[in-house]
Amino acid sequence: MVLVFFITSVFCIFVDQLTKSRAISFLTPDTNQIFIPGFINLTLVKNTGMAFSLASGHIQITTWISLIVSFVLIYVFITNQPRQRIILYYIAFGFLLGGACGNIIDRFYQGFVTDFIEFSQFDFPVFNMADIFIDIGIVLLLIYNFKYAKLRIK
Repeated sequence: MVLVFFITSVFCIFVDQLTKSRAISFLTPDTNQIFIPGFINLTLVKNTGMAFSLASGHIQITTWISLIVSFVLIYVFITNQPRQRIILYYIAFGFLLGGACGNIIDRFYQGFVTDFIEFSQFDFPVFNMADIFIDIGIVLLLIYNFKYAKLRIK
């Protein structure tokens, strides 16, 4: 089952870095391109902050916070593994760690996170695939927690 966690994490990192690479290659910074008319635009943005651009401009702080959160995720994953091998648990943590690592890679190599997906119908921060994977991981972990266990941190 740990292999499922590893494969999910690597898949998320690969897809995240591939889509960011394509966005950097094909988009002009701060210019909207319609992707799904009336719903999603592609807008290349350099995000030096964290979620919702919190702590913008403080890349060292956001990088350290991201690393600490990733280590906490790994700790929780290791110390709370279920006795019953429930695949949802491993997939959820794979999405969480893969998404977190995708953005950490950007912070280390670029000094910012590449965001490029934007909702066109309402005001919401521009985001990327790593952010989507983190959200998927949270939803899957909530489903796992409500269905199978009460997640506890030891």
